[in-house]
Amino acid sequence: MISKYFKFIIGILLLPACIFYTVSLYRQLENIKLLLSNQVYFLIGAVSYLILQSLFFKPTRIYVFGHELMHVIPTWFFGGEVKGFKVSKKGGSVKTTKSNFIIALFPYFLPVYTIFFFLVYLIVNMFVSLSGYVHYFIFLIGFSLTFHIVMTVDLLKTKQPDLMETGYLFSLSLIYMVNLCAVILILIFIFKNDVSFLDFIKEGYELTKVFYIAVFRQLFVVRK
Repeated sequence: MISKYFKFIIGILLLPACIFYTVSLYRQLENIKLLLSNQVYFLIGAVSYLILQSLFFKPTRIYVFGHELMHVIPTWFFGGEVKGFKVSKKGGSVKTTKSNFIIALFPYFLPVYTIFFFLVYLIVNMFVSLSGYVHYFIFLIGFSLTFHIVMTVDLLKTKQPDLMETGYLFSLSLIYMVNLCAVILILIFIFKNDVSFLDFIKEGYELTKVFYIAVFRQLFVVRK
């Protein structure tokens, strides 16, 4: 019970940070100069996924597989075992011998297929030059990242046992913050000369700090 109340309070405290780090991300996007050469393929990939889901079909089974797989990885990391793995169009489930909030929320944190394409590119490029195929990779990054964001938002519209277990407000606030960081890191790879992770963190921190100081002074500082 104490843990639930604590997570609820943390969730409330994270809400201003979610707002101001969104502002910080927006300002980083403003720094991106005119899209040139391969960078435009990122937007083409993003739009392509939106068209795919809007006009053709929603790749639910693929998303569910990646989602459940991301429960497995932290389970192994924390020394647990996987006793069952189920995937279907209606949903999926993983039976494990260990559970904590990281295992429960991990699939919502990271775009698994974006990371997969990123790792494939890095590994293959170590042995064979892929400089002539970068635009295909950038397209896949835009496509898969949009896939993750859209499907995750769609999933969060329904009651999820993972989120119920850790507390909805805490879970959603944490998921949002981690996804902001994931997005900025991916953008840095694509627009490395225009986007800065350090500036993103510093500006978000400063905006959040100013807000909390203003609230504290409003509530507790006695005015003469």
